[in-house]
Amino acid sequence: MRWKEMEEEEQRLTTKKETTKTKAKTLTIEDYVLLEQMIMEILEDNKDYRAWMEKGITMNGTAARQ
Repeated sequence: MRWKEMEEEEQRLTTKKETTKTKAKTLTIEDYVLLEQMIMEILEDNKDYRAWMEKGITMNGTAARQ
């Protein structure tokens, strides 16, 4: 009887381990997507900043000194 309980516990732990791995992969993908979105926003903000500077406008809307 004890041997069967040990096998069942081992199977339960194996299942839990696989479930945890799957969840970790899902979080990793979600985190990657979030990071990618943040990078795109930074690049877009930087593109706007460069365009404003080319027009002589600073981030607060005043004329840039040259």
